[in-house]
Amino acid sequence: MDIHSALVEFKAHPGVTGIFSDLDGTLSAIARTPESASITPNVRETLTILNEKYKVVGIVSGRSSDDAKRMVGLDDLLYIGSHGLEWIEGGRRHYAPQVKKYFGMAPSLYNELSDYFAKTDIRVEKKNLGAALHYRLAADKDAALALIEPVVEKMLVKYPMKVVRGRFVVDLNPDVALDKGDTIIAVCMREGLANVLYIGDDVTDIDAFRALRKLEETENVKAVSVVVASDEAAAEVAEEADFSLAGVGEVAALLRWLAE
Repeated sequence: MDIHSALVEFKAHPGVTGIFSDLDGTLSAIARTPESASITPNVRETLTILNEKYKVVGIVSGRSSDDAKRMVGLDDLLYIGSHGLEWIEGGRRHYAPQVKKYFGMAPSLYNELSDYFAKTDIRVEKKNLGAALHYRLAADKDAALALIEPVVEKMLVKYPMKVVRGRFVVDLNPDVALDKGDTIIAVCMREGLANVLYIGDDVTDIDAFRALRKLEETENVKAVSVVVASDEAAAEVAEEADFSLAGVGEVAALLRWLAE
């Protein structure tokens, strides 16, 4: 069965279907810096149509929900940020209850990391609940990661954080038992979704792929997971998905087909 055949029922019953997608590397091409990433006007238009047609359209990102919303530029979508720890829905931001104690820690963590890496080509990103270390611009990525690792270990002693690794990025997030998959499951159950599609490209999306499998096995939900293939992605990402797309262009084409 090809991906379009697998999604025929989704397209036929939009009122009980949810479409969830990662952002960087999925809806937008990976950029040199987080700030320079963008989605195309065509993708933005497609998301608008999808949101009018389907029960739920959600953007799921390691970025903060505010930053994801800024990048997409649409008010009415569901934005799940910080790998599932906070989200914007109906124009209001929400936080998982167990992360609220981290509000005061994030600025201090960011400042310390900024001091450590001020004279390097490692970029420190400030987040509401933690921080991220980007080393895509490093001339020697292995050397950059070797520099990052001991600093991260020091931070983990001082702050109750956990490490989430992605494509040339190391996130320090609140050490709570919550991820993209848990938040997607909560949305699906609350909205009574019968069909769920998730598209992602990185190791952090494995949690979402597994959550969809759990929904299918325990809640009689039809679920389809799609990986966006990349030379940078770990092999296990593709192994966890049902289907594969060659790049952001194919993602855009699939979403346009669903919007028709």
